[in-house]
Amino acid sequence: MTILKSHGGRKNGSLIGVTSIVALLTAAAIALSGFSVSAKSHSTSSGATANSTSNGVKSHSTSSGVKLTFMTPPAKGPISNFVWDLPVGEPTTLDYAKVGISSGNMVEANLCDTLRRVNPNLTYGPNLATSYKYSADHLTLTYALRHDVKFWDGTPLTSADVAYSLQRNMNPADGPVNGYVYPNVKSITATGPYTVVVKFKKPDEMFNDEMGGAPGVIAEKAYIKKAGNAYGTSSGGIMCSGPFKLQSWTPGSQMVLTANTSYWNKKLIPHAKTVTLKFITDTGTLVQALKSGAIDGAYQIPAAAYPALKGQGAGKLYFGLAPRLNELLANDTPVGNDQNIRKALSMVLDRAALAAKIYYGGAQPAYSILPKPLWDNRALPTYQKIFNALNLPTSPNPAAAKALIKNDPLAKDPIRINALAGDQTQENVLTLWQEEAKSIGLNIQITIQQPLQWNNAFYESTARHGIDFLFDPTYTYVPDPLDYLGDNVYEGGSLTYINSPGATKATTYLAKARATFGATPRAELIGQALKLATAAQLVIPIVTEDLGTYMNKRITGAIATWGCFAYPSLALIGGS
Repeated sequence: MTILKSHGGRKNGSLIGVTSIVALLTAAAIALSGFSVSAKSHSTSSGATANSTSNGVKSHSTSSGVKLTFMTPPAKGPISNFVWDLPVGEPTTLDYAKVGISSGNMVEANLCDTLRRVNPNLTYGPNLATSYKYSADHLTLTYALRHDVKFWDGTPLTSADVAYSLQRNMNPADGPVNGYVYPNVKSITATGPYTVVVKFKKPDEMFNDEMGGAPGVIAEKAYIKKAGNAYGTSSGGIMCSGPFKLQSWTPGSQMVLTANTSYWNKKLIPHAKTVTLKFITDTGTLVQALKSGAIDGAYQIPAAAYPALKGQGAGKLYFGLAPRLNELLANDTPVGNDQNIRKALSMVLDRAALAAKIYYGGAQPAYSILPKPLWDNRALPTYQKIFNALNLPTSPNPAAAKALIKNDPLAKDPIRINALAGDQTQENVLTLWQEEAKSIGLNIQITIQQPLQWNNAFYESTARHGIDFLFDPTYTYVPDPLDYLGDNVYEGGSLTYINSPGATKATTYLAKARATFGATPRAELIGQALKLATAAQLVIPIVTEDLGTYMNKRITGAIATWGCFAYPSLALIGGS
């Protein structure tokens, strides 16, 4: 993705200059949060860097000068304990079927095993399933399981646990958030002690890839049944087979994980005996805790914190590749359903300025809802051709946006957009957007939600009440475009809240793409869906954001890519 030069001001005199508003809102807000940033740093496109590592994985630089890497230097030895902050606050649950945010996914990835493995370098590998085989018609998928896996309580894993765990994602009574992965599944059966067979109503290319992410998490059947509705809560706990065990969960405060020294994968037995997980979402509080050493590290560092953490002596800031799109999701309200308002909001946004000024170069402007970090590497030329054919504008067009809503009666209504309490970056983005929208007569109202409500808003309609658009820093479980589009564009996807002819038609093409196993013909079908979804403005893309990771100098070994949300990343961290 090409990074464009930032627009420092506007031809339209009614708009406040980008540099001025960023200096005004960011410096003031961050200073009040407990640290300060010079005005000069806000006019610099990027100063953040991440060193190359010596682990054989090459780093590369974006056009903004930010260096991306897959891994930080490997751990040199064991460590008693370290403290880590979760990305977007306390998970609402640890029931794998209901986990849908990065905090919960990261914890799950360290506590529970998946059928397949997504590696730090974004490749696939075996995990609980040692191998898989499709039938010639792709309607049957057979998994062969490991024989040496035990849950934390010593119970051996069997095919019954695997089949039951996967089936829960298909049962509405279990409240699954990953149901969009399973619509083509006909049955899941344990056909032998270590063999599981999945039968499909029609071929589904996406399913097997998803077994490396949250939809492929496996837990103990007997424990889930005994815990009932308490499974995944602080009182009911969970029972998995991963490298860490859940020792305690103090709601509103922390979780404590202990090393599973009997873990079947000896290469992933944790370096740390215990890990304490905190739930800080306030940018200023997090920065102070990282600088003081009260917290040793964190993934998904808010961009507003970069200037304060860059070059800070207590630790180091790294950047890694992330198929991560910051976007607005339209809620099922009159304003959210108004296609002209959605298009006008997108047309007025200066994405290049946001990437450079508010994300400090740690992001790239996203003009498409399927930007380059989300493309399938197996068909890159086809995706480039699709992107070029969309002919998306790369500069704001407030005059055209104003004309679009000129006779729209809903244009006078407030546009209510939520933001996570304490996340200064989200507030900065929306404050700038608010000024840009104001210039064409649209009134954005920012609704600050506390972490629990903000997290719930994505999956519970009651928590979205009074909200027209949700600020969503989304990412994919696995490196497959259908993972993102299936959740955000597919009619019935867990993050698709509005219905429209565009969504219906796009869903038809996406369904055909899922049934297509050739990478290039699948990409061509995805391109047709993308064309329809773009025309309907089903999602408003903002930027693709790199993953910022900070570690205290006393520890090292963290994954630097988004793979930290699918791989047991905390197990790799140890003494430096």
